[in-house]
Amino acid sequence: MQLNIMIYSVRINHGSPFEDGDHTFADAYMQGCERTFSYEAEAREYLGSFEEWEQDLLVIDALAF
Repeated sequence: MQLNIMIYSVRINHGSPFEDGDHTFADAYMQGCERTFSYEAEAREYLGSFEEWEQDLLVIDALAF
């Protein structure tokens, strides 16, 4: 029996809303904010601790192991 373990990673968003692909501001401003969590609810709570415009600079990824 194989168990799927999920890790939820809050990381800097290098996709939209950046039109020109320059992520310098997001990388500098959100430096040190990336975290991993065992539960999606924890990741969402952490993301929610930022102001709304800052949340656009971050994204939650789900990684299965």
